[in-house]
Amino acid sequence: MTQLTRDLNRLSVALENQNLPCFSMLQPGFTLDEIYSKIESFDFNIPLEFYELYQWRNGVQYGDEDFCPIFLGYSFHSLEYAMDLYEDFLEQANRKHFSLDYEIWNPKWFPVFSCSEGGSLWSGEYLCTIGNDTDRDTSPLLSVCAEAAEVSVICPSSGNLISIVADCYESGICCLHENCNISIETSRFNEIYGSTGLQL
Repeated sequence: MTQLTRDLNRLSVALENQNLPCFSMLQPGFTLDEIYSKIESFDFNIPLEFYELYQWRNGVQYGDEDFCPIFLGYSFHSLEYAMDLYEDFLEQANRKHFSLDYEIWNPKWFPVFSCSEGGSLWSGEYLCTIGNDTDRDTSPLLSVCAEAAEVSVICPSSGNLISIVADCYESGICCLHENCNISIETSRFNEIYGSTGLQL
């Protein structure tokens, strides 16, 4: 069993113990073959932790992305929604009126989590795994705010984010509520995890 699998199991137990509807919004995961078939058109390799994550759960149901901020205020995309987002970003980034002097979207960024602020496609913050030309176990998790042209590494990997999220629910730093809102003790969180690059 990998460390990511252990952390995902910890997260499942922590969320189930809260006995709230939010956790039930996460859909059952896929088999490896199902994931391969969905992303077979990619001309880059997705890190192995990506497959492990989507075997665990397939994010929230398409259309509910703004109502399930389980991951420190971020929603976990279904693979179908993430692929649609990815195609939308590529299409819009290639339009001529986005001929800017900075990179607005890289074809190897794949959006797994997001924190929507409403408005246009570009107005939210997206946490992206990075595709590579070779197989890798993990990849840095990028925070991409395309509208503001802000790109930064938020975590060393998706697995690192999952470990922190599981810790936060187990320790009570994070708490979900009946309406699926999330409350976080930000000062306590930043004191413990600020050095990782995550700041709330």
